[in-house]
Parts: sequence; structure tokens; C-alpha cells
Amino acid sequence: RVHTYDHFCPFVGTAVGERNRFRFWVYLLAQTIALGQTATAAGHAIAWDDISEGRERAAFLFVTLGVLFLVCFGFMCFHTFLLLTNMTTHEFLAASTLDYLHGTEDFDLPFSRGLFRNVLVFVSQDGLVTWLRRATWRPVAWSRPARIDRESEDWWNNPWQNKYWSCC
Repeated sequence: RVHTYDHFCPFVGTAVGERNRFRFWVYLLAQTIALGQTATAAGHAIAWDDISEGRERAAFLFVTLGVLFLVCFGFMCFHTFLLLTNMTTHEFLAASTLDYLHGTEDFDLPFSRGLFRNVLVFVSQDGLVTWLRRATWRPVAWSRPARIDRESEDWWNNPWQNKYWSCC
């Protein structure tokens, strides 16, 4: 059983959920940095004067690594957005089919607890972090999202649509 199921990742061959979301985000960050550095090195290799025969291979490698970097960077940005808003990939992509999200609109943040608490929950619920703290891991208590008041004055909880403005 996967608590707070996010998605199945074919690249790591496992489901991503509450106990490993933070490690998955760190993995995306490490992959993005590694691909960026390797693509930069391949770009520098194209400019070397003493590898006249290997320039085509270096250019091919640079383009391939650059594309992989952009894809990985996109995944990392998306999962950073999910981290900051306390959402899962499943909830973001399939919101219209989930009965507990009925009545919400695109870019509503029904589970957000504020930026700081979202990050704290994201990091502290990781199984490895819990083990390092010598604590017992427990799943986050789930509750249905509160009704979103689009006419409220608390614009920080409803940044896309509130009493003062409406976007998208």
C-alpha cells in the first residue's frame, strides 16, 4: 500500500508516495545538475581545437544531453510546484475524476497549508528522514479539502481567484 500515492515512475521502477516523495525530488535535482554539468562539458568539447575529428560526436552528445536536461528540469520544476502546494501528480492531472476534488477548479490549492508547512510535511514524512530522526513513521491524517471560498479576503490561500482578482 502506498500512502499519498503520487505516481508510478518507470525511470526508478517504483511508486512514488508519501514515504519517498522527498527522495524522488532530490533524485530529480541530482539528475538535473548532473545532466547540466555533462551537457556543459560536451559543449566545451565542441570548441576544443585539438579534437577536429570528434566534434560531430561532441555536438550530438551536447544536443542529446541538452534535451535530457530540459526534460529532467521540467519534471523537477513540476514536482517543486507540487511540493510547494501540497498536491500530488495524480491529483493535479486527474482532479476532474476524483470525487473528493469535486467543486474545485484548475489551480485551486485545496490541500495547501502554507508554504512553510507544505515543505515541512513534504520533508518530514519521508521514510529515510523519519528513520534518521529515530521516529516512528505514521501516514499523514487525510481529510477532505475544505470548501474554497472564492469571495474571501484571504488571497494568500486562494492566489488564483479571490475577492480582489481572478486569473485563468
